[in-house]
Amino acid sequence: QNEFIAAASHELRAPLAVIRSSLAAARSMPQNREQFMDNIDKECCRMSYLVGDMLLLASADAGHWVIRMAPLDMDTLLISIYERFEPLYQDKGVCLKLELPEASLPRICGDENRLEQIFAVLLDNALRYTPRGRSVTLAASVQTDKNLLSRSRSMVCLTVSDQGCGMDDETKKHIFNRFYRGDSARSHKQNYGLGLSIAKELVQLHKGTISVSDSPDKGACFLVRLPAVPQSHASSR
Repeated sequence: QNEFIAAASHELRAPLAVIRSSLAAARSMPQNREQFMDNIDKECCRMSYLVGDMLLLASADAGHWVIRMAPLDMDTLLISIYERFEPLYQDKGVCLKLELPEASLPRICGDENRLEQIFAVLLDNALRYTPRGRSVTLAASVQTDKNLLSRSRSMVCLTVSDQGCGMDDETKKHIFNRFYRGDSARSHKQNYGLGLSIAKELVQLHKGTISVSDSPDKGACFLVRLPAVPQSHASSR
């Protein structure tokens, strides 16, 4: 808790400093008032996002996050997410691709809004680090895991791969830690290092895992693995 408060305090200093300096400049240079007001507005938005993310994590730590589980059609969910983000990618000059297997994906039991939140974090992160003219791929596949009792279960594997600058091995170890921004190439003024930690919390609440590796294009590839609804349960619905 002390580390969290110290990190949050450190992050809040920067936008507060910009706001104070912009106010002082607006008083001394009233002819440029609109520019300084824009700076203040941007920094207030940054602080709002940070406080919102901190409240989300505080709720998770206190066990107050509400998760409404229901069987979900993953093909429909991924198409919806793609259609939501594709115009944003177009505006930034980045191509968003969606790759689904020919056969329908198995259902999972999850909270649709929380899953959309996970992929909002991952797709926003990928867009931030992918240069104009390159692409990001949202893909899905199915894997079979076997446990010690020789029983198998299907896992829905979802990846977000970018063509950005990638990250070193040390950064990969800590990328899901709160407030971590170790790789300067993947640091960003708008990124407080909380989005990926929120995504990790949400994935774990869905009994899944999230990891990062290098993409084939030397960028970053985030992998989310979620347990599918057992076939007998799915067919009985």
